[in-house]
Amino acid sequence: MYISADLVDRMKTRYREINGELMINEGEEIELNKHFYEGLIKAGLENPELEEIVLEQRTEK
Repeated sequence: MYISADLVDRMKTRYREINGELMINEGEEIELNKHFYEGLIKAGLENPELEEIVLEQRTEK
């Protein structure tokens, strides 16, 4: 799967934010592949604006 460097940076940042918050509040961590990426893809698929976002990707450079 191709993902731009900017988007990879944004994903890493969000993972660290979510994981850090969980570690502070509950003393546990989330697994990057098992929990974060799975949740990220589910959230994207359930987004009502998914079609619009996907179609916009055709015109971005």
